[in-house]
Amino acid sequence: MALRLQSPAGHPATLAVLLALATTAATAVAQEPPVPEAVRLHVEHGQFAEALEALGSATAEEAPAQRYLSGRLLEWLGRDAAAAEALDLTETLPASILEDAALRRGALLTRLGRCEPARPALLRVRRTRDAQVARALMAQCLLRDATDAESRAAAIAALRAVATEAGRDVDPAPIHISEPTRPD
Repeated sequence: MALRLQSPAGHPATLAVLLALATTAATAVAQEPPVPEAVRLHVEHGQFAEALEALGSATAEEAPAQRYLSGRLLEWLGRDAAAAEALDLTETLPASILEDAALRRGALLTRLGRCEPARPALLRVRRTRDAQVARALMAQCLLRDATDAESRAAAIAALRAVATEAGRDVDPAPIHISEPTRPD
């Protein structure tokens, strides 16, 4: 399953809006400082590496909102392992941000072939549409971990069920690629 997340190409303003919203929410909940203007400007110009550098490093305990934003920037830069680490959050951020971080972390870990740590993150996703994508990613892990024809068939059935339920929110390609070729 391919998680359909926005790509940074051509959409730097989207991340700038996200930075502003996440900071506002975090400020209201945890009294975090606002995103530095330098970070916002770099993002608006598509300079994600510079934005990450300007944001600085922070541990989850020191600044959960900064860590979330760092994870998003790392994801946009294609640094999947570092992004997954940064998005491992359980702090006092708004539930919607924590759930977004969990889904993104699960998707990144699945992409990296690290299904064991992906599962707990994906199980934290509760919103209906996102939960369908999380289930699809878990089914993809089942397929990856399949060791015999029976477990492979069960994984394909799980993928098919969630793809049918979720419609276009889930990429059906792994189903078609994984199914044995049928003679015409």
